[in-house]
Amino acid sequence: MLGLDIPKEKYGIIELDEQEKNIIETIFRNLKLAVPLVAVQFTGGTSYYTPQDANDPSRMKHYRDVPHPIAQKIVDGIVQKGKAVIQIALPTEKKLQNCLYLPDNQVMSPRNLFAILDKCIGGIFIDSFCQHAWAALGKKDAVVLWGGTNPVNLGYENNINLYNKENCENLHCNRPNSFMFDFIGNGQLWKCPFSANCMKFKPDQVINEFVNIHAPVPLTPEIV
Repeated sequence: MLGLDIPKEKYGIIELDEQEKNIIETIFRNLKLAVPLVAVQFTGGTSYYTPQDANDPSRMKHYRDVPHPIAQKIVDGIVQKGKAVIQIALPTEKKLQNCLYLPDNQVMSPRNLFAILDKCIGGIFIDSFCQHAWAALGKKDAVVLWGGTNPVNLGYENNINLYNKENCENLHCNRPNSFMFDFIGNGQLWKCPFSANCMKFKPDQVINEFVNIHAPVPLTPEIV
């Protein structure tokens, strides 16, 4: 919009040091996980600069969450496929069942979150923290669920980018098109006139996309 050239490279680079890796290794040993771990982030978009801000339930956020019942069905489906799930969320955000959680009432260091994501075999995210960290860690094939924002300019081609074209006639509206996305001024949050239909994904679709990447069904040889 400002006439700037598109950056040649969208990826940041995150490099973990040995201390960060060792901290997470200790946590994982204590958990005694017997199955691969998958990270999920279905809520996000809360701008904050201090742990106190992040723990403020009244703080405004971007309008991009997957509805809780849909997120729960996705988690349940991934667990049924033999994976463990860890939910990446702020303390103020509603917890999902059948998940591992970050420590209660704490805002974890981003560096530790990077190390946790690095240990995961896959992820299912929205357009928020995790999808950017995942790409910067050099990982790929996360399933990312899109609505108001657009994967063309905010996503990564190494991920599986899903969106609900049939659910909303104004997809990728940028809610509305302003530099702060969801905010209309005077401390007011913009409200989607379409009831956020863009984020109402079919759980089976999301689960199938994940399974096709991380647990594909072997092809049955044709009988001649």
